[in-house]
Amino acid sequence: RKKHLLNPKAVIATLSPEKDRANLARGSLDVLGMADVPVGIGGSGGAAKDLEVYKAVHSRSSETIEDCGINLACNVLRKAKPNSVQIICLASFSD
Repeated sequence: RKKHLLNPKAVIATLSPEKDRANLARGSLDVLGMADVPVGIGGSGGAAKDLEVYKAVHSRSSETIEDCGINLACNVLRKAKPNSVQIICLASFSD
């Protein structure tokens, strides 16, 4: 953010185990000084079982993690000025 390269409005974690991925996203954003960026839980990506999530010291659960990533995305987009948001999607498209 200090270099104005990235100004995320929200992060939604997907792909099973999505809750663990959301915890990792929350901790990563906190370490980067972006504690104000909301995190939501998305879908499992159609995975039949939990996939590996690399453990990180800064991964942490938080009551601020939204249970429904879809609601979070909709709320963020409703509040944004027209044509002011770019969506970056790094996720599984199998679900």
